Amino acid sequence: MSKASSNTGFGTRARANGARLVNKDGSFNVHKTGRKFAERFNLYHWFLNMSWPKFVLVIFTGYVIINFVFACLYMAAGFESLQGTVMRTPVQKFLSAMYFSAQTFTTVGYGRVNPVGHASNIIAGCEALIGLMGFAIMTGLIYGRFSRPRAKVMFSASAIFAPYREITGLMFRMANGRDSQMSDVSVTVIVAMNEEKDGKTIKRFYPLKLEIDKIFFFATTWTVVHPILDDSPLKGLKEADLEDRDIEILVQVSGYDDTFAQIVNDRTSYKWHEIEWNVKFKPIFTTNNQGEPMVKLEELSKTYQV
Repeated sequence: MSKASSNTGFGTRARANGARLVNKDGSFNVHKTGRKFAERFNLYHWFLNMSWPKFVLVIFTGYVIINFVFACLYMAAGFESLQGTVMRTPVQKFLSAMYFSAQTFTTVGYGRVNPVGHASNIIAGCEALIGLMGFAIMTGLIYGRFSRPRAKVMFSASAIFAPYREITGLMFRMANGRDSQMSDVSVTVIVAMNEEKDGKTIKRFYPLKLEIDKIFFFATTWTVVHPILDDSPLKGLKEADLEDRDIEILVQVSGYDDTFAQIVNDRTSYKWHEIEWNVKFKPIFTTNNQGEPMVKLEELSKTYQV
């Protein structure tokens, strides 16, 4: 059998309850303690790593909260200090203070309402400063999110054991989820499994030899194949053995992205219950009415029985 690898960075301790090493989104399933709050909670990384809907929601919520707080300060300083307002009811007065706060925070300043007195002018000056700093920070975050070099590789939902050239092969399929061009793409696949040593259960990692581990152009899809030969660590394993050994297939993809003009990476993993047996991937490469090649990415994970 192929030699175990000791440089994966995960150690040999077996995971309790079969916890995975790499999450489906490519992040490492490792929790760290003993750090200070400032080291553990980095706002810049937090904003960069969150999804776009969550990012927009957080920005909008923060904008509303800031205007609400400053509206309360203007009301505390006295509504009469906002000259030019014609509101009468308490709700109308507070909304007017909110609108003035939004105009000050964004430095729009329509001019109809203006602060009168030291207190309201100090509050308005502080808000204008916070607004300028806030928009500068938000601009930097948006630029960082757009310019961040990151691959978007789509992986099949499951890996499969399928007939392959009169033997059996472990396979999974992937495609570039963006319209960007990727070249010199390589993939590394490692199988993690539990083994008994000196009466203890340890985690061992075995690199899997692939039929092809590098392609020049990642234009369509790529079905990665590990032929299960005599030296394969998966040789002779049955479906029940995958669960007993807590099998996890670790996948690392690297390639040159023309848009970012640098190397980008992506990762995923397949646990034993995400591996199908005796199926093949459904063909998804076809041509359109003009005879041009077309890939049905929505069917990337579809299989059929063999």
